[in-house]
Amino acid sequence: MKTISNFKKATLMAVATVCIASMIACHNDSNKDDKPIPTPTDAYGLYDGKMAMFVSSADADSLEMQLKLNSDTIYLDKFPVDSVVVALEGAAVGTSIMDTLPGIKYKIGYIPEMNAAQDSIYMDLKPKSLTFAYNNGTESKSVKVTMQPTEGAKSSYELAHKHLNFNLLVTEVSVNDKVITPFESLHYSFVGNKK
Repeated sequence: MKTISNFKKATLMAVATVCIASMIACHNDSNKDDKPIPTPTDAYGLYDGKMAMFVSSADADSLEMQLKLNSDTIYLDKFPVDSVVVALEGAAVGTSIMDTLPGIKYKIGYIPEMNAAQDSIYMDLKPKSLTFAYNNGTESKSVKVTMQPTEGAKSSYELAHKHLNFNLLVTEVSVNDKVITPFESLHYSFVGNKK
């Protein structure tokens, strides 16, 4: 009787050991190929890049800039308004105004969406109007710049290369609440990489 009882115990121990070993082996197998599932927060961080500014009838000017992505918002500490000021005031006066104008802060909200391959995050930009003020030596001017995403240009963050790009089109400029017409189409295009 004692031999049967010991045999039952030994059998139970063997079965328990095999079950535990099987679970550990399955758990290890499933974790070998698991990669973290990408999410829109993967794009959050600091970026170095170039912002190109161009009008429909001119070549692009570009300048080095840094920006930050966080909480589904693009933060720019020094949004380039040079082209707007020069278009309003002329090259000589516009350049001298830019020398005295502090950095213009601008935030662009966006709605993120992972693409089907889960290798990029598309950004549906939701820009609000940009406002700033300056004095041209004879009068103070309050400027409102209305922008929208450039039609046909996808704004996105590419996960593998940590590459960000977005495009905006100025649709309207007003000074002291008066819309300026005509105003040539002004495009902004940012291309950069996450630090």
